[in-house]
Amino acid sequence: MTAETAIFPTNAGAQSLQVLGSGPATPPPSSKTPGQDQVQAAYQVSDVPVDATAANAAQARESAIASGQVKALEMLLQRLVDPSQFDRLPHLSAADVDRMVLRLSIRDEKTSAVRYLAKIDVTFMPQAVKALLDRSHISYIETATRPSLVLPVWYAAADAPATLWEEPNPWRQAWATRRSGGLVSTEVPLGDLADIGSIDAARAVALDQAALSTLAQRYAADSVLVVEARAHKTPQSIASNPDLPALDIRVRRVSATPEEAMALTVLPETGEDISRFLARAVSLTAQSLDKGFRAQAVTAAAAGPVNDTPVLLEFSSLNEWAGLRQSLDQTPGMKDWKLTELRRSAAQASLRYTSTFEELVAGLASVGLSATLEPQGWVIRREVPQTTIPGGQSMPSILTPSSPQGSAPVPTPGASPVAPAAGYPGSQSSVTIR
Repeated sequence: MTAETAIFPTNAGAQSLQVLGSGPATPPPSSKTPGQDQVQAAYQVSDVPVDATAANAAQARESAIASGQVKALEMLLQRLVDPSQFDRLPHLSAADVDRMVLRLSIRDEKTSAVRYLAKIDVTFMPQAVKALLDRSHISYIETATRPSLVLPVWYAAADAPATLWEEPNPWRQAWATRRSGGLVSTEVPLGDLADIGSIDAARAVALDQAALSTLAQRYAADSVLVVEARAHKTPQSIASNPDLPALDIRVRRVSATPEEAMALTVLPETGEDISRFLARAVSLTAQSLDKGFRAQAVTAAAAGPVNDTPVLLEFSSLNEWAGLRQSLDQTPGMKDWKLTELRRSAAQASLRYTSTFEELVAGLASVGLSATLEPQGWVIRREVPQTTIPGGQSMPSILTPSSPQGSAPVPTPGASPVAPAAGYPGSQSSVTIR
């Protein structure tokens, strides 16, 4: 069989291993808890193009950003809601949408005397979005409490060897520079000596459970996504853009819940360069992951009722009380909570949630809160940060189902609904995308 010419440079014959990234690498902590930024990632919409013309540049900028935020909210709602309910989604004014914005970033600005163009990233306040959907009686889904670790495996041609840490790996670079946002939060390993020693491309493709679990523990990840991309020329890719290949992408997720693979083929567009093509392929893969997660979560949510549990909230200052309330608002799985009594250093509240109580405890931990069963009932307080030195105690293996912190199962108040399915992409699927 005639070997296919590599469309991108390969590392054939290389005697040394290069680590991706510039500047000194900072080792990750051996155990870390996702903070509010990761919780908010599901409520961030990135790369929204804005374009407006007005009497002057200032008015054009104001108009473009206002309409862009409206568009971003529409995109977010369609991310959180089952497609069957899209026609019921509320339509808000630009002023109402602006009041829901938590954070806005602008880049690639271009202006003339009367026109303004840019790209914006918008993060919305999670509780405001949930309240909007609740008022409209529309079901929505929550997000994973910890990120999934992505191992981008690259094949420069149909018969090229798999590469992971070796250079060049443009597929890994595209994932590493991906802007955050989406239901499935992702993280790419640093590629430092500890990572390189933990796993290589061959073991990643073989789904070596011991190696993958070691890496997941190091990054405190819920799961590992082995995302393979194989470049090869096809008649369709040549017709679209003769300078670029098609990409056959396969995604396999390794976690406590077994699942099948997801596959898609991405074709280049006319006039697209390599970096834009790979960035689009990453975005389409992430969208497919979101779609699979949403389908699983919507199915699971329909199977169980909303639970209601009384708790005691403890705090030592007004600032801590304000932070605790904000963390509750952003807790994954929390539908809402109601204050029933407020005292100097504690408050009685009722938590309403759609997950199991064990999953709610994990959600609370993801925003820095701990839940402890004490004689007076469940007590929630700010979690004291703890640092684990390298080589110390690690998190439970992602390949063995376990309760939070590896302890005994969390006692569940009352009957629990069916646990949301942890598996995504969920089922075998294949699609070609232009």
